[in-house]
Amino acid sequence: MKPISRNGDTVAPALTQRLLASIEARLVLPSEEPPSPITYTPGLVGYVGVVIFAAIILAAIAWRPISDPFTLLVGIEATAGLSAFAVRTISGVSAAWSASVFVHLGMTLCLGPPGAVAAAIGDGLIGRGLVRAGWFRCIFNTATFTLSSLSAWSIASRIPYQQHPALAPLAGMAAGGAAWLVNHVLVAIVIRLASGRQARLSTSMRSSLAVLPYELAYGWAAAGVALLYREAGTAGFTMLLAPVVAGQAFLVLLARRTHAHQQELREAEAGERRRIARDLHDTVVQVVAGSAMTLAAQAELSAAAISRERVKETAEHLRDAARDLRTLIVQIAPPTLERDGLAVTLSALLKPLAEAGVAVHLECPDIAPAIEDSELIYRVAQEALRNISAHAAATTVELRVAVSDEHVTLLVIDDGRGFSPADLQRRRQEGHVGTRGLVEVATERGATLTVDSQPGRGTRLCLTIPNY
Repeated sequence: MKPISRNGDTVAPALTQRLLASIEARLVLPSEEPPSPITYTPGLVGYVGVVIFAAIILAAIAWRPISDPFTLLVGIEATAGLSAFAVRTISGVSAAWSASVFVHLGMTLCLGPPGAVAAAIGDGLIGRGLVRAGWFRCIFNTATFTLSSLSAWSIASRIPYQQHPALAPLAGMAAGGAAWLVNHVLVAIVIRLASGRQARLSTSMRSSLAVLPYELAYGWAAAGVALLYREAGTAGFTMLLAPVVAGQAFLVLLARRTHAHQQELREAEAGERRRIARDLHDTVVQVVAGSAMTLAAQAELSAAAISRERVKETAEHLRDAARDLRTLIVQIAPPTLERDGLAVTLSALLKPLAEAGVAVHLECPDIAPAIEDSELIYRVAQEALRNISAHAAATTVELRVAVSDEHVTLLVIDDGRGFSPADLQRRRQEGHVGTRGLVEVATERGATLTVDSQPGRGTRLCLTIPNY
């Protein structure tokens, strides 16, 4: 889930933020996109308020005296650090992995409700605050972590695994499963509210099933931490914590190096594309264009009508070849979203249609969407315009991008021949799966892609991306 934040406010002091940013830039993590804004609707704010209130009440009811403040402090520092330095799995995607869930469960089973609340504060407020997740999201995460950890404690405390260590795996996995269920149900609901009720609860829960085995394993290990803590106290707790912290640190450094290597490959590929495009433009295109002009001029001087027509025909073929080469140059080295922005890249997509005599119209706001949204818009527009060029025989094409607090919208409208559902099914059977593939990509992003078309009435494609 993306950070829920209007302006990126955080609970961390400015000095701490600058220090962590310096560490990220020089030593550890690749840079990230800033959190996307979101509208604080009454439903969203009311729901988050209920979750926070429930977390406070249940924590107060379950509270026990703090028996080991030193271990509590160590656990807070560990969860905060693991959360702040989570491993970003894919560049450009808001997905991250952290072993803080293991520490959550370990502190909960070792120290009871005080450990659950302390771990939630360390992860939700301090850790997420350090990476500028936004105050609203930090508070919500703290509340969900508190409720999920208290649920884990409530389940595990009913199994006498301290007296019968053979039951520890059962108690641990039950605790991990309870924490997973409570946390992901609460998050799925807030995603649906933040998306204007477009995201489905079932889709969010299905995607969260991938992490369930890890949560069960964390619970099993956390039960072992509780048994060792009973025998060795803080020393036992830290002995199991140290390799977890070291392992995540290694993965963070590995992710940074992988990101740097991927960036180098992208830059090398882009440089090679620019070189090929430049060479084509400076050599082949110039020769072909010059030959076309020479032949056209020669045709006017030719006395024989047959020779003149053949020369003119050859010149026209050369002009077509030059136009195709220019199109190929744009495809080989198109304007990039990062360098040129969404409006320029979309304009480059429309250029071949305009050169073919189609009336094109582009509307794109000065405020560009987030880079991952822009990439999806570009990909959908590219496939839609390719289909229009190949099948629609359109005379007019409109491409509109709109950005609001709730949604980012792309409209692609043409006045071409259109198609029927039977035509679409036939094309898919022939192996044309471009639009279907885009629907799947949009769904993974939480977006919706609809196509409205009728024979003889053109086509209207609409991509709607929730702005959360």
